Amino acid sequence: KTWQRIGLDLPTEPVNIIKEDPANPDILYVGTDNGLYISIDRGTHFMTLGGLPYVAVHDLAIQARDKEIVVATHGRSLYKADISHVEKVNTEMVDSLTCFNEKISIFYRERWGSRTASWTEYVQPSVSFPVYTGSAGQARLQVYADSLMVSDQEIKLEKGLSYYTYNLEMNESSTEPLKNLMIQRKPDANPQIKKADNGKYYLPPGKYKLKILQGNQEAAMDLVVKTRE
Repeated sequence: KTWQRIGLDLPTEPVNIIKEDPANPDILYVGTDNGLYISIDRGTHFMTLGGLPYVAVHDLAIQARDKEIVVATHGRSLYKADISHVEKVNTEMVDSLTCFNEKISIFYRERWGSRTASWTEYVQPSVSFPVYTGSAGQARLQVYADSLMVSDQEIKLEKGLSYYTYNLEMNESSTEPLKNLMIQRKPDANPQIKKADNGKYYLPPGKYKLKILQGNQEAAMDLVVKTRE
């Protein structure tokens, strides 16, 4: 029998559990005494599966139907994560930047940026989105309504697949141009974009495009801010 050594770039720490993805046999999950790692090339290379604390991972369970992984740790409880995006990663996209053409939605609330009492936190909206990149580093998150850029901020990307948040803030200087754009789209509209109690401006209901720019690469996804009927 011929043996193949894998995980040569894993840190020098005990390996407690290894699982093969049920949908993509090229993907391996490894739990060590210091965290959770993933390989997309059958163990030739590994990267961290971000978001977990530095803790010993003693067991893994994968729910194939719901595309979820359950991680059992030593002394830090259980964790559950969606692996639907993980299963889309392959060796051909090792050096690429992608958001998997994600489609995100959130219901608009008038209470964004307000609070019920002076001792409570402000209501802060946010959406989560996936980004896979072959290299860590600084990037830009830009938000567009058609060709109008309403937000531009710097984010730090981690190598591999990670999840990031956008809190639906927009630039104050973009409020009037966005109102005009909304009226162009619907002449009888009376859009209201007001400064919230926390001094911030939030996206009104509508369709937007989120773009991630890193070096000479770009990835995009759709965002819909919906109204309740």
